Amino acid sequence: MTDDRPGRYRSFDLLSHGARAAEVSGFDGVVLPFDPAGEEPLVAAASLAGVTSRLQVTAGVPTSLATPVYVAKLAVTFQRWSGDRLGWWIDADGPGAGPAYGDHLEGADRHERDLEFLRVARAVFSTSPLDHRGRFFTVEGGGFAPPLSGRPFPAVAVAGASERAVELAAAVGDRLVAPGLRSGDEVADLARRLRERAAAAGRRADLALELAVVAREDRDEAVAAAGGADAAPGAGAAPGSDIANGAGAAGQTNAAAGAADARARRNGVSANGAGGDPGAPGVLVGSYREVAARLVELRRAGAAAVVLRLDPVVEELYRFGHFVRPWLEDEVARHVA
Repeated sequence: MTDDRPGRYRSFDLLSHGARAAEVSGFDGVVLPFDPAGEEPLVAAASLAGVTSRLQVTAGVPTSLATPVYVAKLAVTFQRWSGDRLGWWIDADGPGAGPAYGDHLEGADRHERDLEFLRVARAVFSTSPLDHRGRFFTVEGGGFAPPLSGRPFPAVAVAGASERAVELAAAVGDRLVAPGLRSGDEVADLARRLRERAAAAGRRADLALELAVVAREDRDEAVAAAGGADAAPGAGAAPGSDIANGAGAAGQTNAAAGAADARARRNGVSANGAGGDPGAPGVLVGSYREVAARLVELRRAGAAAVVLRLDPVVEELYRFGHFVRPWLEDEVARHVA
């Protein structure tokens, strides 16, 4: 039972309810991207790890606000406390923390800092003592001793679709999260380029897509819901409202993002039908079965996971888990058989 009297229901209650809904509905994880006007993602992520038992919690990590060694130390403690459930979300194509946070780097300079930050952070997890002297960071005698040493490094999701984002994911990330609903050929091409770049660096990285989903009993109902929706796909969340959720395209689930208070923006939603328009915003609209079938098509084209934007978060999480997920599992079984 929730006390919904004014002042009794806080933004962190929404976060907690969303995380619990994601876990109950069979999702693998939640994501809290960095928002200059929002809550601190790592602190919020810790609160969500405390109210869930298996969800991966992926937090936005700007590379400008602390040294990679200190952020790595925060990650070590998070991993020890949560049972290794932390992930990092690096926004390669977004605006970054910005001048209000003392971050004035842009373009190639910011990209080089992201690369160096992640390389140093990975190294300090496994090397002690660590000495590093680079363009942006200098470390002397870094590293962790027991009991801090030996933890797995957080899974790194790089958000973006630019060449720099692909390079960053291939060189130091684990997954590229590309925004927008794309055709099968576009997904296959992007997955191939990412795979080849990663292989050239002796690594592996996979592709995910980030898109909003409006699913209902039939397409007409879904189109009506999308046309009257209050959320603007891709809009940032208001302070304290970010809660992320996701579903994998092949019946498995993975990290995703949602914006509960984006409805305040009312920029309109494009209802493209379950087939989608590759050039349109990342909105997937259709019946439960159509949405599930489209997600499986994206999976077969090369998307290892799908990052969903759902609004309102809690209600749509339960809707997706209860109505779309069974069709998703059925579609997977049908294609495997």
